[in-house]
Amino acid sequence: MASSVASAPAAEDWPRPSNCPAPQDENARWIEAGRAERCKRRTESLHCRDVVLSDGFVLYVDPRARFFVVNKPAGMYVENVLDFIERYMEEVRRAPERHSERSKRAKTCSDGATSIREAFDSLAKVGERFQLLHRLDRDTTGCLGIACDKETNRILSRAFQEGRVKKHYVAHCINTKFADDFQKKWKDWEVDEPFEDGSRAMTWPQRFCNFRLECHTGHGRSKHGLWRLYAKEDVGRELPGGSKVKEARTNLYRGFDSDSDSKRLAHLRELQSFPVVAEPITGRTHQIRMHCSQYFPIVGDYKYGYDDTADDDVVQEEREKGYRLHSFSLELPIKIPDGNGFRDTLVLAPPPSWWNEEEWGTYDILMERFFA
Repeated sequence: MASSVASAPAAEDWPRPSNCPAPQDENARWIEAGRAERCKRRTESLHCRDVVLSDGFVLYVDPRARFFVVNKPAGMYVENVLDFIERYMEEVRRAPERHSERSKRAKTCSDGATSIREAFDSLAKVGERFQLLHRLDRDTTGCLGIACDKETNRILSRAFQEGRVKKHYVAHCINTKFADDFQKKWKDWEVDEPFEDGSRAMTWPQRFCNFRLECHTGHGRSKHGLWRLYAKEDVGRELPGGSKVKEARTNLYRGFDSDSDSKRLAHLRELQSFPVVAEPITGRTHQIRMHCSQYFPIVGDYKYGYDDTADDDVVQEEREKGYRLHSFSLELPIKIPDGNGFRDTLVLAPPPSWWNEEEWGTYDILMERFFA
């Protein structure tokens, strides 16, 4: 009788990664070990109030919808952020009067910041443990959504999974991987396929400067357990570990200010590094970092294409602190009043510490381009 168990594909039939970063050298492994150790020491040394009461930590609170958004610090795991918040809430429950007085005496806070703090402290009345709505990597900063209870987490997590939550990130990227292309004449640049919506084909620098780069690939773990990109045609195919290649999609936009086509390209040639806005359509592990590495590796991301030969004017000490990726917006499908109607809830994070206004223009240009 024939066996009903399907045989595994032959070795040569497995999907092959289209993006396969070289193994980390000794220096990169040393830097990563240092980051992990600093994260551990910092987490152990901080009090919950050092994190939760820091300026700009609480970005948005909706007690009615039972969720809030915080500005995640760099070099900290999201589980540690959640733990600091829980410990702070326990302090509020034990001494509510003291925390109420602290909010009233906060002379450095604006009225808006004080009201957000008071709304945040009121969440101490929630009887359930808070839940992470999504995840950010240790070195990624910015908007982190948190639900106040399991039911809210179930509803909003489904919105994330179904792509109804819009997110934008900004990454500080280096202009080296395709630097040679900028020395070519227009006619020598390789023309990409048309946009997926049917728009005309054009070269990738034209796409990046004037429209967007559409990164549409497969995503999965390789034989050695590492995250890899695969051809989009491989989506659904089985991988050696038993998992399958999943779809990964990200749109990349220029994050610097320029007036016209020619000026943008000229500006891009001159910049050693620049901000890239990433709009993830799907939410795979390390997706933005890998998609950026196909064109412009992120400063400090030794795992995906960055190394110390990069000519980016970033001092070694800053490189070693962590890679530069910031979640600057989170738009959730929870309606709030807006004039005569309603709109989705939009939360914006303040600029990251590494934003270079002199080189790239004001941080407000991101708000104007994507949320005007």
